[in-house]
Amino acid sequence: MTADRLQCVVPFCRRTMRANSSFSEWICAGHWRLIDRDLRRLHTKASRAFRHAEAECEAIEREGRAMREVPPSLFAKLSKAAFRREKKLRQAHRLWERCKRQAIERAFGGGEGL
Repeated sequence: MTADRLQCVVPFCRRTMRANSSFSEWICAGHWRLIDRDLRRLHTKASRAFRHAEAECEAIEREGRAMREVPPSLFAKLSKAAFRREKKLRQAHRLWERCKRQAIERAFGGGEGL
């Protein structure tokens, strides 16, 4: 396999996709369906919350760059937003790890074929 392809995280799965700069791991559609719907939904919500927090931090940074003199209140606002962004990133990462673990476990031990 070349470096421009990502392989499904489930061992021995031969499915690949074109490499993308936005992520480094991938679960194919066949194995993604093996994950509980509620867990998939939680992961999607956490990822969306992280993207919103990231956008909020970027907006605050743009606002600060546009100002000639940055007030302390803006630093406090950015600090709170950055803390929330890190919290949402950790949450999304934990849920991704749970999704990976469940996909692998069910692919090998669940008795459910693809």
